[in-house]
Amino acid sequence: MKKIYLLLFGLLPFFSNAQFANDSTNNVVIQDAIGSEQATPLISSRSDGGVYISWFDQSSGMYVLRMQRLDALGNKLWGPNGVVVSNANQNTALFRYDLKTDNEGNAIVAFQDQRTGSMQVVAQKMDSTGAPVWANNGVVLADADAAQGLAPVIGVLSNNNVVVAWNAYSSTNQKWVCYIELNPATGASINGAGPDKIKPATGTTPNYSRPSIASYANNEYYLMYVQETGNFPGLTSKLFVKRMATNYVSLWAAPIQFTTKTITAFFFPRIISDGGTGFLCAFNTGNPANAALTCVYLQHVDSTGATWSTNGTALTSSTTINSYLGDYFYNSTTNQTWVGLQVTNSGQSASGNSIQRVNNAGLNLCGTDGIVVDPQTSNMTIPVGIAQDDNNAILVYYTGGFNQVSIKATLIDSMGVKQWAFNEKAINVTASNKDDIGISRVNNHQLIVSWTDTRNDNGIYAQNINDDGTLGPMAVGLNNIEANSGIQIIQNPSSILQLKSMNSIEEVEIYSAMGQLVYSTFGLDNTELSIPLTNKFIAGNYIIRVNRKTTLKWIKE
Repeated sequence: MKKIYLLLFGLLPFFSNAQFANDSTNNVVIQDAIGSEQATPLISSRSDGGVYISWFDQSSGMYVLRMQRLDALGNKLWGPNGVVVSNANQNTALFRYDLKTDNEGNAIVAFQDQRTGSMQVVAQKMDSTGAPVWANNGVVLADADAAQGLAPVIGVLSNNNVVVAWNAYSSTNQKWVCYIELNPATGASINGAGPDKIKPATGTTPNYSRPSIASYANNEYYLMYVQETGNFPGLTSKLFVKRMATNYVSLWAAPIQFTTKTITAFFFPRIISDGGTGFLCAFNTGNPANAALTCVYLQHVDSTGATWSTNGTALTSSTTINSYLGDYFYNSTTNQTWVGLQVTNSGQSASGNSIQRVNNAGLNLCGTDGIVVDPQTSNMTIPVGIAQDDNNAILVYYTGGFNQVSIKATLIDSMGVKQWAFNEKAINVTASNKDDIGISRVNNHQLIVSWTDTRNDNGIYAQNINDDGTLGPMAVGLNNIEANSGIQIIQNPSSILQLKSMNSIEEVEIYSAMGQLVYSTFGLDNTELSIPLTNKFIAGNYIIRVNRKTTLKWIKE
């Protein structure tokens, strides 16, 4: 007997001309100009299921910041090559930068270039049509005391104001954090002044660096930063945070150090909202039982500055493995944080995927070392993204050696059990190197991945994966699950597909996942219909349309 799985969806227009293909070797080419480098893509989700993707493009002989908008089907909406965000002079090296989507669906990007003669931070807003909103080539966010500024991060407040923070450097290598709040219409400072600073007195230590921003309601946000003492690379790096309101109002008397654990000079921590008025921070640090090994900790800070514990929660504690942060998200429905972990042996010659979940009291829910999703292998399986999909999660990872890297994904439940019948799905298997892999959130039952790829020389590619494990367009737009459509697929023998309706069934069309019509019948007046499963119905995904009012997704195995 064949197994039938059913989801019911409200009907939206059917499209078959999408750019995403059901082929792990035929991904959307964002840009791959032969003979030049396209590098460092970032991806940011839109509420309509589409994404923005930014990258630096060297096809003109110098690095130019470009951006593309994809709709949920993978169509390029800003022309074949995207739009230029800034063509100002870049360094010969590229540095960390940030891309976010604001509350109105515009793209906010913060980067650095040499237009002033030194590396300084620049920010720009691009609207949904690809037009710049702020000054031509963006607005410069320089600190008058700094010789250069690098590695900006972005926070969008609930009133749509934009906060940008970055590392500032003096000519004597003193380092501090700058942050500025921008008017969303003009990109100008909201108080007309330069940036505020987290900065020691001139010529003194410690230094400050590596900011991250998490916003929440009432135009408030957290500004996390790292306090550094010592000399690179042997820095002692401690994590601090300030709670802020708009117009630079500090809501705490002083910043707090929210864990006594330290991080390495090479780790850039990121904080996320807890869905309320606090935040979470996952970070790599020393194993609690063996300082020679690496372990991931998770810490929560509430609006008063209170934490789970002095250090936070160790997500692994084994003295025979290393764990490293892949990605994490907060599930506001269950009040749990899901963390994707790279787990290696002590010699780091084998690597696999694990997950850990932590409840809102800081207790591990998946044992002391998490749950293994993919065992350690010398083929080096490494997680790069994890995104909530209702009560499950899509875990994205890469595996393979030099010039043989594959990007894959798997759907896991809360105990790390793979939910697809085929366990995992290849997103790309082209023989090449991949890097800078980024993911969107799950929207319209799909996730979009972007990355750099050397299949030609060095280009930018993207691919979707649906939460049923398929690639390419879902044959119906998925905005609202319709739980009471009145149509159901009832238990079926292997040779017959049976539909049953509360009302009359007058028309039926069945499409393959690629949009090909494989069956249709009209002029009926029945509440039940039996459809012979001829050789047209090979194993795969189909969309059944009934009376053009209800759409059912059917997987034939």
